[in-house]
Amino acid sequence: MNGNENVDTYENVRKMSELVDSSKIVELSWPLSPKTPALWGAPPFKKEWVVTRKSGSVFEYSSIFMSEHAGTHADAPCHFGYEGDIASVPASRFMGRAAVIKLDVMEVETNHIKAWEAENGAIGERDIVLFSLGWEDKFYDGLFVWPGITVEAAKYLVEKKVKGVGVDVAAIDVCSDEEHLTHQILLPARIVIYENLRNLKDLPPFCYFIGLPLMVEGGSATPIRAIAIV
Repeated sequence: MNGNENVDTYENVRKMSELVDSSKIVELSWPLSPKTPALWGAPPFKKEWVVTRKSGSVFEYSSIFMSEHAGTHADAPCHFGYEGDIASVPASRFMGRAAVIKLDVMEVETNHIKAWEAENGAIGERDIVLFSLGWEDKFYDGLFVWPGITVEAAKYLVEKKVKGVGVDVAAIDVCSDEEHLTHQILLPARIVIYENLRNLKDLPPFCYFIGLPLMVEGGSATPIRAIAIV
């Protein structure tokens, strides 16, 4: 870099920092604890101390044991046998402009998405689409019934070339779909799926989303710390 490029870089970083610092950060993840629901036979979250100060050590640390899909998490293509583990998905696909669609329905149809676009603006290529379905208050109930996104709506989002789709329920599919076909529409298109998000109801129609996973080789998913920058 020459001197002018260094100055430009400094100014751009300063502006970006000021923009983020002046923004509201909304927490979108659930805390992980033994209370975290473990569905479909998954092991419950477990945390055990390995070394403690009480034992005479100057530091402490613990071990954790949990499902890849515990709490708020991101799904990789290999979750349903498609090529690509969570570590192989570029970091850029876990962040970007998010469209937040709030609905009170059991099945999200294409017409619901198009009606939202008519009112708020078009969903763009490489956007992340977040669906607030009003069920986050049931997170700890361990329910096997919840709203979901229909196959037709998922195909529409693939056509829009979005890079992520998230929901505030345990699984993105309509709960009666035992084949999880919505997963099988989005994942082979390398669209990241986010499940068990929260506080989507507090977001405006558009925000900036970040939901970075752990870089687990061979991982079909990992828990994430998701935020919205408003």
